[in-house]
Amino acid sequence: MMKRFVPFIAAGVALVVVGVWYVAIYSPKSNELSKAKADLQSTEASAQTLKAQLSNLRGLEANRSKQQAVLQKLSSAVPATPDLASFILQANDIATQAGVSWLQVSPGVPAAGSGGPTTISLTMQLEGGFYQVFDYLSRLENMQRLVLVDTVDPGHHRGVFPTDRRRWLASALEETRERRQPTLVVMHHQPVPPEHAGSYPNTIGIVPVDSMPLFELLARHQQVKAVLIGHTHRNRVRRYAPTAALPFAEVNCVKDYPGGFAVYELYDDGTIRQEVRRTASARALAHSTRCRDFFGGRYRDFALGSIDDRCWVSG
Repeated sequence: MMKRFVPFIAAGVALVVVGVWYVAIYSPKSNELSKAKADLQSTEASAQTLKAQLSNLRGLEANRSKQQAVLQKLSSAVPATPDLASFILQANDIATQAGVSWLQVSPGVPAAGSGGPTTISLTMQLEGGFYQVFDYLSRLENMQRLVLVDTVDPGHHRGVFPTDRRRWLASALEETRERRQPTLVVMHHQPVPPEHAGSYPNTIGIVPVDSMPLFELLARHQQVKAVLIGHTHRNRVRRYAPTAALPFAEVNCVKDYPGGFAVYELYDDGTIRQEVRRTASARALAHSTRCRDFFGGRYRDFALGSIDDRCWVSG
């Protein structure tokens, strides 16, 4: 009878040993292995994230010199200080026209505006009769006003004109309207209606979502006589339904074909006259002539424009 129980005892002992092995050795090791696998997957995911971040940082580093060049170009294009000397010359010319004499002019310290340009308070002492002084003050208030608008989106070829810039422009235009000052708006990018957004060079203009509020703003200010634009390097005059007869004038540049610049004449009644002239620099002309073959030979027609695009009168 004892021999019959031997296999059962051996089997029981084996099961006990297997159970002890599973509980004491295999199960902990299996849990450790699962945890190790999970840690490995987490580490690999972190490594991929770090690789992506490293790649992005390398891209930013490679693009740093280009961005610095863009910032340097923008810094050189926007004066660091107000053009006080130019204003004084113009104001003195007006004094001569009105028949008054300057005794003293005292400019104040430049003060940064809230979201806008630097302002300078100015004190003048004049000598002249009542009507001459009154005429002089009227002429000062009616001086042509140039409003520079920032449409740049750093790092992108397109333009933007977000809410804070529109708010600043609206304030500046309210000021010129109250003073009845003929006003020119100068910007780099051209505004683009949604229906024209898919064609070049509208694809590099001000995004439509910002262009339409700009049209609406300009439509409310009849003292704005023209909008001057340089981004496209071509001669074109555009007029849009929301702003009626207001010209949006794109102007060519010196270095590209046809190699020229625009001259403007501003008149007391608010009339503005544009005339595009070609540069006399042989070096600039040599380069611009090569550019006429861009766009598969179509750059000449793209950039030159018609005589009405180059020379026009508005106001």
